[in-house]
Amino acid sequence: MQDSIVMIGFDLEEIYTTRDALNIEKNALLNNRLIKGETKRDTLNLVKESISYLRERLSNINSELLKLKKEEYRVNNKKQRMQNDLVLLQNYNANTGEVVKDETKYQIIVTVSADAIATGSININYMLQGAGWSPSYDLRAKGASGAMQLTYKAQVFQNTGIDWNDVKLTLSTANPNQSNVKPLLNTWWLSFYNPNPYRYPSPVQSRSETLSSVSKTSESVADYNSDKAGAVMEEVQAKPISDYITTEENFTNVEYEIKLPYTIPNDGK
Repeated sequence: MQDSIVMIGFDLEEIYTTRDALNIEKNALLNNRLIKGETKRDTLNLVKESISYLRERLSNINSELLKLKKEEYRVNNKKQRMQNDLVLLQNYNANTGEVVKDETKYQIIVTVSADAIATGSININYMLQGAGWSPSYDLRAKGASGAMQLTYKAQVFQNTGIDWNDVKLTLSTANPNQSNVKPLLNTWWLSFYNPNPYRYPSPVQSRSETLSSVSKTSESVADYNSDKAGAVMEEVQAKPISDYITTEENFTNVEYEIKLPYTIPNDGK
């Protein structure tokens, strides 16, 4: 309100400046020696033209001055109303104390069906989209020849509209937007690769021959993968994550329960 009153003062100052400029022009026209007849070389045509110009210009100036007067009246009334409202607001603040800021209030509406009136507590779990976590890792080594330590960490963020103060966190690798229903795996039929397009098996060949070739191919592929997997397992010995952090492994995800409370502000960082 105070800023608006200041801006109205600037509007009034612009009106006063324009009005002063028009009055100066008006006085200059009326005090002109030609209009007053103080020159001795004036002709009748020159006097007529001067009077015609004076009448036209004075009419325009008076019209502009009248418009400025109306605008000044309107702006002054607006300023007076704002000043009255400002006084009311100041009196209200003085009587009621500091004005409480309007904050968004979040609420959950729960519908309960019961056979009789009862009193109790209800725990409500709900899912929000503006929160999550991403893994990060620290690698530490005391020397070039020593063992390297891997630390598994989590960067937690939330932008849900409410600050989380001293809350206990449970981090999960599950995606709440993804279904846990197992997919239907279709049969993948394998066959020999023949680069010659004219030597592909005929569509009319018997089904037994096709299944026989598929069976042989599957066995050879399985034997090859088995030998290869065994070689890899001998070279790489992966350490389980349980050596570094306590976890709870479910059927489809892993959960990490944190015992210490954390405070996470509502800033998305």
